[in-house]
Amino acid sequence: MLRYISVKNFAIIENIEVEFNAGMTALTGETGAGKSLLIDAIGLLLGDRATSNVVRTGESKAIVEGVFEVQNAKVISLLSEYDLDTENHELVIRRQITPLNNNIIKVNGRTISLSQLREITTL
Repeated sequence: MLRYISVKNFAIIENIEVEFNAGMTALTGETGAGKSLLIDAIGLLLGDRATSNVVRTGESKAIVEGVFEVQNAKVISLLSEYDLDTENHELVIRRQITPLNNNIIKVNGRTISLSQLREITTL
């Protein structure tokens, strides 16, 4: 379950932080407010491909970070296999995207590949 997301310099979003509680969350707002961009940012955390055009104009990088609560034994096992420690059943995913497409993916502080991220998030 996604518990927290932070999005910085992503398209029109300068900086936003959202905490999620158990249950349903509805994203509401006017057209153009950035609801779909928040969904796109969540997609990046789950392994979607990043393109350099998502970096906010004039900025050197975009950063999307999410904290997930992990209860799935298969995910915990895979994290252990990749030597990615999980404290308190938390999974912290951080994506950094640059205009030159020098993208960095970190899970619980360790750099991983996009294919590894996809493997973790699809279990």
